[in-house]
Amino acid sequence: MNKFKLKKVLALIFVLAFMISSTITAFAAAEISFVTNGAAKKYAAGSVLRILGKVEDNDLAISKTNVEINITADGKVVYYGNITTDSNGYFKTTFTVPSGVSGNMNISMNAAGNNIDVSDYAVLDVTETLVLAGSVPEVGLTEADNKIISASTSKIGLAFSGNVNYFNNKNSSENGLPESLGTNDWNKDCITLYEKESNGDYKKIPSSIDLVSSSIKGNALVSGITYFSGVAKEDQKSERKDVIFISAENGFKANTSYKIAVDKDLCQNSSARMASDETVYFTTGSASNGGNGSSGSGTGDNQEKNTVIVSKPTFKGTTATIAPTDTQINDAVKSLNKDDKNIITFKVSESDISKNSGDINVLELKISEAQRDKIKDSKLAYDTPIGTVTLPTQVISQVRGDIDLTITKVEEDTYKVTLTDEKGNISNLNGRVKLKFQVNDKTKNLLSHNGVIMKNAMVENGEAFGITSSFSTFKLENKSVTFSDISKHWAKSNIEFLAARNIVNGVSEDEFAPNNNITRAEFVKMLINSLDELDIKAGSATNSFKDVKEGKWYTDYINWAAEKGIVSGMGNDTFGTDRAISRQDMAVIIERFANEMNIDLSANINKVTFADDTEISGYAKESVYKMQQAGIINGVGGNNFNAKDSATRAEVAKIINMLIEDLVTNN
Repeated sequence: MNKFKLKKVLALIFVLAFMISSTITAFAAAEISFVTNGAAKKYAAGSVLRILGKVEDNDLAISKTNVEINITADGKVVYYGNITTDSNGYFKTTFTVPSGVSGNMNISMNAAGNNIDVSDYAVLDVTETLVLAGSVPEVGLTEADNKIISASTSKIGLAFSGNVNYFNNKNSSENGLPESLGTNDWNKDCITLYEKESNGDYKKIPSSIDLVSSSIKGNALVSGITYFSGVAKEDQKSERKDVIFISAENGFKANTSYKIAVDKDLCQNSSARMASDETVYFTTGSASNGGNGSSGSGTGDNQEKNTVIVSKPTFKGTTATIAPTDTQINDAVKSLNKDDKNIITFKVSESDISKNSGDINVLELKISEAQRDKIKDSKLAYDTPIGTVTLPTQVISQVRGDIDLTITKVEEDTYKVTLTDEKGNISNLNGRVKLKFQVNDKTKNLLSHNGVIMKNAMVENGEAFGITSSFSTFKLENKSVTFSDISKHWAKSNIEFLAARNIVNGVSEDEFAPNNNITRAEFVKMLINSLDELDIKAGSATNSFKDVKEGKWYTDYINWAAEKGIVSGMGNDTFGTDRAISRQDMAVIIERFANEMNIDLSANINKVTFADDTEISGYAKESVYKMQQAGIINGVGGNNFNAKDSATRAEVAKIINMLIEDLVTNN
């Protein structure tokens, strides 16, 4: 792990002419920290190096300041960059180590009058090679071995022998930096999708490359991968971070051949590259039978089949409307698998919108009552260039008559979503709707709903994601909250995530006390407070415990949770409000809360049997392993769970942060 810090004290002396001279000294303690991707400090010529850093002054982030980066090798400049820090003081850049370089690279930085100079980055002959290992659904490595896949397939997953989705460094937290250094956007330029024309030539077509950005999503399992013949067992990976998904912007056509070209410059987090270019081939079946492939991606039992319907919009003023035909609906319904979780996506492409000469800011989807009845057992997604809205089956069943779903870009980074039927506007929904909006101002880090910051929303890689049970106006916001005692803490980003969303508070205005144990009362309130639109009415639940006093900050939360069967007492009619909560009790309460709130915590990672499994109480064991497989609660050192140990405020902040991210991305 590369950790470099510099503090520089500047003394300024002002001499006032014609007066008795006086000396004024000011001190500024500024600091530059940075880390590089998983290759650490050894890079091969031609490999990719990612730098993530932060500029601070007395532990306060310095935003909108320039950072000059110089990298030299063999006495020559091989990279120069002038990067501006974001609103949180972070900066990042990526560059390729040039060929012909030997020995060490020297990295120097300058920001806010401070310099840092490091010279121990070795350029070596690295023998590790990235391997294209398999795919989902199955594709062929030659045109003669072309595989037939379902016409309803929405995306092709290519599996590699290492992490090709994001750069990371597991030791970053020791330096006060995020583990994830951001998505490996380099790889987006290394993959090209082609469609075969009637004359036999392949034509490049618009495509989307789907990358995840962190281990929270990256460790999820991808099912259904077929590995290519001859690929070594150790190269056969099944985690999401090792798979890149490619989709056609306008969907794949039935009875059409395609190829995907993968450039040898594709790289993994360790900086290893492929030995040669690779190309895979596949052909879609007819719309009626779909071929023999599977669609999309999945993570164990969470797999959803996504059927995409692309319709050409009609235009009126600033509005673009798509209305799928009955034939499109019927073909989509035929392709659904009755035993799977299905989602039907109605897509309007950027290229179709751009053909209109007017300024389109309203995207409307119209579905007739007869069409709605045919698809009511599937989720419905409306995918547009400005945003995507996904309706669960409960909301589709709520509609009476025709569906009219509209996404409006009100102004920059402000959107309005409406759903209407024959009775008018539907604002309160019977299920959680998934939202995704484009973010134009990259300093925005939060999403608000009618002016209230959304707890269950996140901003990542130029997109905002959220979950809501009501429609109206959604706006990107900028808000940061931090505490003086977490600047170097491993859970800093988790604590700031929750504090900015008003889910947690400090023990004082400036301190969070991350290493203090958290009480059972504090945990219950924090967990319940993590959900949007959950109204705990004062005095609405009966008090079942002698130690839960009326009118306290925790009273209504504990009474509500007890009435719902989420919590139980410690015996003798007491709850144990001031007792520290154990890690196993925390797992039990989270599972019950998720079940009560219909939060899907399906397994994302393989089960790991803890070394101290026998120390986990019988009543908690199932919950502990369910939380482990969902990626919500992990073990501690030595593969132990430490079931009866108390949980700290920092640990709980991380757990609730991960619970929210799972809710937003998977539900």
